[in-house]
Amino acid sequence: SWDKGGSLVHKNFVTFLASENISSYAMKESRYTISTYLYYKKHFNVSLVNMHAGNGDSLTNFLCNPTLNAPNTCRKRQRNELQVEKSNQVKGTEVYDEIAMAAYAEGLIDAQQYSRDMARSLIQKHQESSLNRTSFDFSFICPSAHQLHELLEVSIKTEREYFPEFFESEQGEAELRKKFHKMVSRSQFCSVDTEEVLADPLWKNYFVQW
Repeated sequence: SWDKGGSLVHKNFVTFLASENISSYAMKESRYTISTYLYYKKHFNVSLVNMHAGNGDSLTNFLCNPTLNAPNTCRKRQRNELQVEKSNQVKGTEVYDEIAMAAYAEGLIDAQQYSRDMARSLIQKHQESSLNRTSFDFSFICPSAHQLHELLEVSIKTEREYFPEFFESEQGEAELRKKFHKMVSRSQFCSVDTEEVLADPLWKNYFVQW
């Protein structure tokens, strides 16, 4: 859904990195996961779960973590008896969602007429059917090498601080670095250049019709 107040500020991941001092961010308790953990820890008995630990995928590792005490669910997941519907927020539709959010923030989409899901679907249909292109035909903006380095250091600092034993294990730092660089090679930290898209005459004319 769109934001109810209509005061949405569109900020993709690359924009977030550019607007934050990642080095100082790593030293603060305002880090999202950590701040949430520390807040609830004041009122409840909560624990951080390391989803990297284990030999399965992230969901299996989570469900089979001893902290959860869910052996039956864990066994079902390990035997492939527990299937989870995949999120539609894969890279392709994620691109269309970013464009929809940016267009909405620019006042190009009437939230009273179009839901976020509807807008995303219509944008995807226009790109793939009308223009005969794919989600990968847009221009993308990616973090700089410096930003990526700082982001990795934040991840390493957090892992070392909250999961010291795991961090020193074979699955720890070396594997974290390996997975991070794999994500970089797949452009998983990049975002569609929504400014360029919305300035394109093909898309400007398209949104005028809404």
